[in-house]
Amino acid sequence: MNKQKICGLLIFLISPLIGVVLLELFLRKELQLTFTWIMGNIGIFIISTLIFFVIECFLLSIINNYYFSILLSYAFFFTFAVINYYKLNIINEPLLPWDLYFFNQVVDLLPVLYNNLNIAFAIFSLLIIAILTYLILKYAKVSVLKWKGKLSILVISLIILTMFINYPKNFINTFVTKSGASLISWDQKTNQINNGFIVGFLINIPSLYIKEPKNYTYENVMNYINEINYSSNNTYEISGKNPNIVVIMSEAFWELKNLGLNSINPTVDRFKIGNIVSPTFGGGTANVEFEVLTGFSMNHLPGGSIPYQQYISKDIPSLATVLKEKGYNATAIHTYYKYFWNRDEVYQHLGFEKFIGLDDLKNPKYYGDYYVDDYEINSLILDEIKKK
Repeated sequence: MNKQKICGLLIFLISPLIGVVLLELFLRKELQLTFTWIMGNIGIFIISTLIFFVIECFLLSIINNYYFSILLSYAFFFTFAVINYYKLNIINEPLLPWDLYFFNQVVDLLPVLYNNLNIAFAIFSLLIIAILTYLILKYAKVSVLKWKGKLSILVISLIILTMFINYPKNFINTFVTKSGASLISWDQKTNQINNGFIVGFLINIPSLYIKEPKNYTYENVMNYINEINYSSNNTYEISGKNPNIVVIMSEAFWELKNLGLNSINPTVDRFKIGNIVSPTFGGGTANVEFEVLTGFSMNHLPGGSIPYQQYISKDIPSLATVLKEKGYNATAIHTYYKYFWNRDEVYQHLGFEKFIGLDDLKNPKYYGDYYVDDYEINSLILDEIKKK
């Protein structure tokens, strides 16, 4: 092995360690905080470094160049780190495994991300990548493995990556547990700070799948239902024609009086009965919809999860199905793209017969640059009521 290959190998072995330090520095923004976290979480740091190294090995088996493998590994991890940074800034929640399910939603939000983008940083990053690519092509374009070596590293790296992804089901779970990594599902921001960027993401992967409870069978569920004593006092009869029922969910609509301020909604105040508490704010609209429409609580699901994207893949009871049994027609209206939050599929599983989305609107009136004015949705509601 010549000096150039030896130098490349040494850099290749050291680069994962440096990469994880830089990832954590990017997350924490202070060198002292970064090294304090590393010294207090050596086990988590080692696991993060190992995952970084396995990704490098996987790329090496394909590219067959130490330096390009390092460059692409850094580009891979720091692309996700930048996405994580902007997601934290916009909705105060880190990047999570289920965010990768619907990449088209990220693309659709690019105009919003652009407004928060540091252009100078982006140009500088691209310039560095271009310079490094040029230097590698000019001075370090050296193949390091024969086909047998590439195949071996490819197979081994894929096996290890698969084991990490399914770590609760194999011996890697022991190392993760002993490292001190622990999922804080109810506070994903703290979870990432405590467990680091890579391991914080890793330990959320099992939440993509929910295990069936013990003794979960149709017969047992029916027995539980039959044991419930329903009171006849809870039955309401409506004389005459059933009234139209309109459920409106507005992200920016909330009770100012809770802060001691004067209400700006006197009409609502006159007819308001009761209060509800939203399971989220600043984003995650689909989870509020999920609770309202199904009656299920987000409290029983992994923190940070999105049922619309992860769990609703077949028909389930909902407010729509209950009302349809009473003779109603169920229509959903949302003035954004139908695919967003997977609504186009989920609404069908929830029993809606019709779904009107942004895709169906012709020349809608906008409020600002990105969002359809509430006037449009009010008009759509009135139109649907008149049709019935």
